[in-house]
Amino acid sequence: MSYQPQPPQGAAPTPPALAPPVAQPGLPPPGAPQYGGAAPYPPVAPQSPPTKPTKGGRGLTVSGIIVLAAGVLVGIALIGLGAANEEATVEQFARAPVGCTTTLEFTETGTFTLYVETEGRVGEVEGDCAAQGALYSRSDDDLPQVSLTLTSADGTALALRDVNGPSYSTDDYTGAAHSAVTINETGSYSLSVVSNDSDFAIAVGRDPQGDASALLVSGVAVAVVGVVLGVVLLLLGRSRRRPPPPAAPGYFGQWPQQPTVPGYQPQVAVGYPPLPAPPPSAPPGQSPVAPWQ
Repeated sequence: MSYQPQPPQGAAPTPPALAPPVAQPGLPPPGAPQYGGAAPYPPVAPQSPPTKPTKGGRGLTVSGIIVLAAGVLVGIALIGLGAANEEATVEQFARAPVGCTTTLEFTETGTFTLYVETEGRVGEVEGDCAAQGALYSRSDDDLPQVSLTLTSADGTALALRDVNGPSYSTDDYTGAAHSAVTINETGSYSLSVVSNDSDFAIAVGRDPQGDASALLVSGVAVAVVGVVLGVVLLLLGRSRRRPPPPAAPGYFGQWPQQPTVPGYQPQVAVGYPPLPAPPPSAPPGQSPVAPWQ
């Protein structure tokens, strides 16, 4: 049985506004310091330290530089080789001077072009011509009129067909296509050249720009591919070497509780006891009666 103080008989009750606050069990009294409560602000997630450049990015950068430089160098080499190949091909043409019959040796089959060469030099030839080593340079831009006859070893004449190209112009030789012939069998053939002019020769061979064009195209393609791959590797290497941006601050789902102070035990307030009522007044000559306890 608990004791609850009662106001004395006849005393006025205490107004609710003047009643002392009563704390709820398990809660600290009003105005008491708060321990173990929630933090005023949520904690911020720690930022990750800056990432160092990776070795893979450096390797890609070096590879990009090597590929780019190699592609450009190889491309230039192929382009230069193509230009040199055209001149070398022209120099190896077989030539027949004007006014005689020249013996030509075909070691390969296929289609060959007969060129009217207006600038050049006749090398060593076989046949009834004595024009070995003769130089010629025609100043007239118009090609001379010429009649050509090509026969096989058994005297059979081969069909010559007119063509409009190709042509060539190098440091030492200039020529334009006159006709073409198809050689089906290797061996010796005789070429007769008849004309009223003598300041030219007939050169026999394939298209000098065929192999040269292939090398030129290959050189350009290799250079372009090398530049593109090199740039791609450089960009990849740069992206890998660049450290990632710092992580944005985040928040935890729940606010953690601060640790309680050692030795502190929260006290349960039970309220403040009411003030004792004043003793009742007694008639003169009588002692006051104490209230019942």
